[in-house]
Amino acid sequence: MSLIHTYNPHVLVLEDNEFQRMAAVAALRSIGVTRITQAASAEEVLTCLNSQPGYFDATICDLRLEGMDGLAFLKIAAADRLGTIVLTSALPADIYQSSLRVLQQSGTRIAGCLPKPIDTTALKLMLLDPPRKSAHTRGCSVSALMESTSVTQESIVEGLKNHEFITCFQPKIDLQTDQFSGAETLVRWQTPQWGLLQPGQFIDQVQAYGLMDALTCQVLAQACDLIVAWPRDLPSLRLSVNISATSLQDSENINRWREILDSRWILPSQILLELTETTFVANDLELLEALTRLRIAGFGVSLDDFGTGFTSLKQLRTLPVTELKIDRSFIHDASTQSRPAIVLDSIINVAKRLRITTVAEGIETIEDATYLTDLGCKIGQGYYFSRPLPADRLILWLRQRQREQDSKHA
Repeated sequence: MSLIHTYNPHVLVLEDNEFQRMAAVAALRSIGVTRITQAASAEEVLTCLNSQPGYFDATICDLRLEGMDGLAFLKIAAADRLGTIVLTSALPADIYQSSLRVLQQSGTRIAGCLPKPIDTTALKLMLLDPPRKSAHTRGCSVSALMESTSVTQESIVEGLKNHEFITCFQPKIDLQTDQFSGAETLVRWQTPQWGLLQPGQFIDQVQAYGLMDALTCQVLAQACDLIVAWPRDLPSLRLSVNISATSLQDSENINRWREILDSRWILPSQILLELTETTFVANDLELLEALTRLRIAGFGVSLDDFGTGFTSLKQLRTLPVTELKIDRSFIHDASTQSRPAIVLDSIINVAKRLRITTVAEGIETIEDATYLTDLGCKIGQGYYFSRPLPADRLILWLRQRQREQDSKHA
């Protein structure tokens, strides 16, 4: 029997409208969830959490509640005891999105937002999809276990020593010319005890144990090795590599990265270093100095997940970045909602005037690709083009793509 059918999470339903609360309970029972606790107010839940031990695997929380609203409740409640959060409401989509951003910035684990009435298929995916399960549950998936303390400092050190961290590469396509434009380097952990782990299952622990610098050097070295081995008959290869803001706090890291490139006779211009916007503080002089040094050294600098942090379009004038990676939430919402569409259009136009390359992440359909091409976005990346691939399969994928393009023009 599959894990999805045997997993029965303990779910809290926080809804002040009795009819809607009963509807949520019915939706849960229809997908096989029977461990359900109901509450009509945030105050009722807080009293329960303060007086009793225990936790919930997931919480379905209405945003609009009498008294304390759902947003205020989730910010002050013990997040580790509420599990994964599913927001519900009949409020407009822009309020959903702003609530989602506030909670994500505060570290709350959000599965998603569901309009009322709750769609049972979407609810099942959010609550019963194995990667989202609570690590407290018996019989939970490997990914859930990895959210607990199973990943020790010793296991990470051993993994680095044994070169268990491996890379794959997701192609980037020039939307205006339909040509290959490089790839993003992504890391996986091939463990002997848990199998292949995704970044979300170990990156936080790597960061917490102070081992991010060592991992970054290994990932960068593997990216450089691919550039060295890249077939000469294929288009030139430029790779993106993710770095942590904490790594930039050590000024020696830039020298270490240069040494990795120099030892392989690779130019810094062949590497684009990506920094997540949510870790970036525009007025942090030390960070700005580090980014400037990267540019002086010849590296490209990309601001990843743009739109999820607090960098304004006005501040882009002073940031030493060469690329903006637009967060996938804009891509998914822009084709159906006016506000995200307006913001997306503004980002692309301002970046173009500043001569900053725009990259759209999470392109999944031809409609997404066409829409972004028409807006003038430069680069596209996502499953519509290709999933992340091992180095050898990336080469095969590109050769096949070139053959298909040649046959179209024959």
